[in-house]
Amino acid sequence: MVQPVISLVIVFSSIGFIRGWPYIPDKTYVQIHNTKPGANLTVHCRSKEDDLGVHVLPPLDQYEFQFKPSFFGGTLFYCLFSWPEESHHFDIYDEKRDYYMCSHCTWWIKTSGPCSGSNQDKCTPYHWKS
Repeated sequence: MVQPVISLVIVFSSIGFIRGWPYIPDKTYVQIHNTKPGANLTVHCRSKEDDLGVHVLPPLDQYEFQFKPSFFGGTLFYCLFSWPEESHHFDIYDEKRDYYMCSHCTWWIKTSGPCSGSNQDKCTPYHWKS
């Protein structure tokens, strides 16, 4: 009976070592801002398990959603961003990229690409997905 308990401790310790111990999946918040003046931004985000629906953001408005990252890792939310004249895709939350960087992830959506950070003028730019 002792051997199965030791095996479970080793497995959970390994998971903790990989993800940072103790791993307790807190809620993560993603905030998306439309930075383009004079144009609505249509946002459609989803993960493998959830479709968050279509949201239309007026100029300079925002949309926010929250979730608990998967215990085993790999949480990914991807979005389609559309203005009247163009559309782009981007992984708005990729656990491999974002887990240790933010629990409240703020994105400024620009025509040149998404930009991550709490301040629109000092954010980190990313490229649209091909």
